[in-house]
Amino acid sequence: MKKIMIIAVLLTTLASCAKEEVITPENKQLRKSSISISGQWVMQSYSINGVHTFGDESVWNFENGTLIIITQSGEEGFNYSSNGSRIYVMSNVSDTVLEYFIDYLDSSMMTLSIGNKTYTFTRY
Repeated sequence: MKKIMIIAVLLTTLASCAKEEVITPENKQLRKSSISISGQWVMQSYSINGVHTFGDESVWNFENGTLIIITQSGEEGFNYSSNGSRIYVMSNVSDTVLEYFIDYLDSSMMTLSIGNKTYTFTRY
């Protein structure tokens, strides 16, 4: 009787695990691929090492391979490319390429991370 009970518990556990959706980077990429980063995004907040603060409300404009960041002190342009899960921003000063991970993207909100920093944007 004990063996039947143990088998029943194992089968129940396996069945409940099979129902859970496992989210992998590939699944996230498929969900994001239908929504474009093109257009203007306003930085609402950012965090460094998990410490959150308000964003600077800079506007990040992604258009045709050019990223223009508009802040209170002016604007700066960069070349960029994207593969649906990452954004590669080329520095104008050096040969450095910054790799931003697209953590979340829908039609009105985007979250990017690079290193220990995370940025949250809303569509302008």
